[in-house]
Amino acid sequence: MSISALRTPNLVATIGYLARWLPPLAAWVRWERQRRAAVALQFYRDGNLSAALAQYREALGWSPRDADLRAALGQVCYELNQTEQAESQFRRALEYDYRNLRALQGLGNVLLDNGDLDGAMYHYLRYLEIRPKDAGVCLNLGVVFHNMGNFEKATLYYTQAEEAAPADPLALKNHALALFALGRFPDAEALLARAQTLAPADGEIDLLQGQAREAHDDYQGAAACYAAALEKNPQDAQAHLRSAFVTGRLGRWPEAIRHSEHAVELYRQADDAANGALAWWELGWAYYRAGEWQRSIEASSESIKLDPKHAAVRFNRGLALLHLGRGAEARQEYVDGIGLVTQVAELKAHAIEDLSEALEQNPNLPGGAEILDMLKQRYAAMSQELAKSAHRQASHSTDPTPP
Repeated sequence: MSISALRTPNLVATIGYLARWLPPLAAWVRWERQRRAAVALQFYRDGNLSAALAQYREALGWSPRDADLRAALGQVCYELNQTEQAESQFRRALEYDYRNLRALQGLGNVLLDNGDLDGAMYHYLRYLEIRPKDAGVCLNLGVVFHNMGNFEKATLYYTQAEEAAPADPLALKNHALALFALGRFPDAEALLARAQTLAPADGEIDLLQGQAREAHDDYQGAAACYAAALEKNPQDAQAHLRSAFVTGRLGRWPEAIRHSEHAVELYRQADDAANGALAWWELGWAYYRAGEWQRSIEASSESIKLDPKHAAVRFNRGLALLHLGRGAEARQEYVDGIGLVTQVAELKAHAIEDLSEALEQNPNLPGGAEILDMLKQRYAAMSQELAKSAHRQASHSTDPTPP
């Protein structure tokens, strides 16, 4: 019977120990480790991750301090969503070889997924000290700084990723998002044009181009971009939601209703309450502008169920109630909405301006004028308090520094 047929964990460990002093046995152990590692690699390349996992574990039995095998096992665990095991293997690999690139990158990936941005940044930077031109690590480091809110630093690493892999549109898309955050929309649009040349079938690029056009109020151009995105992916909930917004701005309310309804259903299927609330809000507003008061109330109510703290939706529901002659209910909606307002501009844009417009069209809305007076008084009080706060901050900033 061969040694391999008798293989047990204790026997393997014993053989590994004896191999330190017996060169022929050491050569056999190396051969056995390499054979199993080669089999594991082939399984990995074939996409059979479970078999690769088992073979890498077998190979490590013959050489438990092999950092490359540990890192390879960590990668398989990571791709199997066994993140705790992956992190453990990557850390052990780095104990045996602190410069192991696969372990540095892998551990950075795990920490990024877990939201440990500082830890991910540390390991990615260590990796780039050894191999500074790696596109994937530069891209992920850009994501780290992006998520930290350091958009300038993010653009630096996205640019390096683009230089290292000029045919990959992902870095261009991420770079464009960072430029959006910096308000550099023309630069973002130029990058997106390049990305579209590389990936013409990618509807996400059309979606981002639409958002860039929205930023400078080109709603017609944005609507065309979102339509292109939906041609490529009709189930893109975000494209439907943005289409609803811009077609509404263009006064195309039947389209806005249709896109909002699609967004509501898609976010419901995805169990995405936050975006679902936004979709219901958009639908409620589209119904309101189309003169469908009761349906507007119902849609706004659904939005409030998903996000009870959204003041603007309550103002929208109040407007629809006024049009149905339900003045007391409308006033309560506005009172509840005022209690949720966090910024004075929100009160002006979503309550005062919309109600003023409604009263211009129909001055006889029951209770509308009184509600508008209440809103204006609250706006004046909030504005005055904001001015006082700004004055206090300015006074503190000019106080002399004590000796």
